[in-house]
Amino acid sequence: MLKYSKEFRRFLARILSLVLLMPVLVATPTPKTVSAFRAELQQGQFVAPFLYPPYPGAVSEASIFDHDIPTYDENSKVLSYTGHIAASSCIDKVCHSTSLNRYLSYDGHSGIDYGTDYLPIFAAADADQVLFAGWDSPTDHRARLGLYIRLHHPNNYETYYGHLSVISVSNCTFAGCATLGMYASPHGPWLAIDITCEASGFVQVINVASGKGVDLDLNLTQDSSFLNWAPTGNEIILRDGNLPNSRVYQIQINSGKHQQLSVPGNTYDIALSTNGRRMIYSLTQGLGYGSETWIADIDGGNAQRILVEPNHIIAFAHWSPSEKEIAYIRMPDSNIPFTIGELWVMGGDGENPALLGYADAGHGHRPAWSPDSQQIAFVVREQNGEEIDSTGYDADYIADKLISNIYIADLRDRKILKMTRFEGALTETPVWSPDGEYLAFNTTAGGSGMDIWVLDILNNKLNQVTHGANARHPAWLSVP
Repeated sequence: MLKYSKEFRRFLARILSLVLLMPVLVATPTPKTVSAFRAELQQGQFVAPFLYPPYPGAVSEASIFDHDIPTYDENSKVLSYTGHIAASSCIDKVCHSTSLNRYLSYDGHSGIDYGTDYLPIFAAADADQVLFAGWDSPTDHRARLGLYIRLHHPNNYETYYGHLSVISVSNCTFAGCATLGMYASPHGPWLAIDITCEASGFVQVINVASGKGVDLDLNLTQDSSFLNWAPTGNEIILRDGNLPNSRVYQIQINSGKHQQLSVPGNTYDIALSTNGRRMIYSLTQGLGYGSETWIADIDGGNAQRILVEPNHIIAFAHWSPSEKEIAYIRMPDSNIPFTIGELWVMGGDGENPALLGYADAGHGHRPAWSPDSQQIAFVVREQNGEEIDSTGYDADYIADKLISNIYIADLRDRKILKMTRFEGALTETPVWSPDGEYLAFNTTAGGSGMDIWVLDILNNKLNQVTHGANARHPAWLSVP
């Protein structure tokens, strides 16, 4: 049996005495982390405090954690956070403490019961998923935790909030998360899925040929975001961590080997040239500081600053397949989440930047080069048909209020062509087929939610691929 020092008991007191709610809040490691949790205890490495009182003001304490075994074992002994032991006259998990001359409850209890009456209940820590919200026992509402909420936290712990009178959230299947995009590798069967959560995000790579996920190094990917594919198609570029102290890695999918690219920690975007010898990256010091864009050799040498934008953010700067030109979105550096930006193009070394037209900004829509480097597909924000609305409050602050269509910029004559003419629809994420003859995208134009459509460029024909599928982020893949 483990024996805890006074220092350890004080540490547990600081952490665990914070944990409960009206009148029950339970904090526990998820099942897959129990063995790791035991190992941490044995090594003297403890979870950093992350919980706060989930109620306002002061309340009474009805029962406490049993600190004897922090994995909810019942052994007819209750150890309080003060170090007092209750191990006699145990009835229904309530045991008597000789040193305190009173009963302690409960044996094996992994929470604290608070004596709250009609007080507001707050989450005890930031959560990234509502795992469950409802009755503990749907057939007997008196049982166990009654009406309760179960939250998952970024450090893999969970908290339970029980005996509630009302709840206003619902459970979500995946960590309060959403798919930002799916990106097919230029060659091979790899598909990168960029997933964002409330507090972090991660990238999952799938081998579409086998249907299996690829296990990349968790130290590099557990808090990552997708930046780009390397031209080989077998290497992915990820940003790990948050600005301004992030790291950018180039990871080989097959071997897992990786290298950290020589870019500053406040780099938020990067792309490699077609031959893989150069990189273009953009960085920022934060809101209100604008951005800079640089071109450098892949090892960080010969770095040259090509754009300085004190009032704008440069987004998704990347070379055409021929490397002769660079396309990018220029958007206001603003606290308004969704704005109207501009599509620009410049020479392959950053020379002669030129405005092509307006483009949507803030939703993460990348300008897409055609395989022959002659055209760029992009998303344009619209309102009432052709009119661009720069004042619509809803569209500025609510992502799905965007009304948009797909446009193409033809670089041979610098003309802008409207490729879809949907009215009142959210249309986004254009992706070229490898032969350049089709554009896939998703839109709500079908009237049954978000679906995938394909545009035949040569014949100007539209085909709705899915119907009522709530499908987004199409990707073309070459599967052997």
